[in-house]
Amino acid sequence: WGNYFRMSNSRMHFMSIANYTTWTLCIMLRKKHKKRSKGWKDHPPSWFYEYHGLFKLYSLTVTGDETSRYARPVTP
Repeated sequence: WGNYFRMSNSRMHFMSIANYTTWTLCIMLRKKHKKRSKGWKDHPPSWFYEYHGLFKLYSLTVTGDETSRYARPVTP
């Protein structure tokens, strides 16, 4: 579904989904391992993307492409 929405103005929405996902995973791991801290020190967001294959939806967005829905026409 990420490819379906990538042509619209979705980068900020994808960023909020990524933040929510990493925060929720940190909370889940903190509770699983009975940690008192917030979890960012043990599991930074890059840890999920580099080592566990979490996909960055905001990397799908198209900016400045002529096929984009809201792209401005390029004049020479």
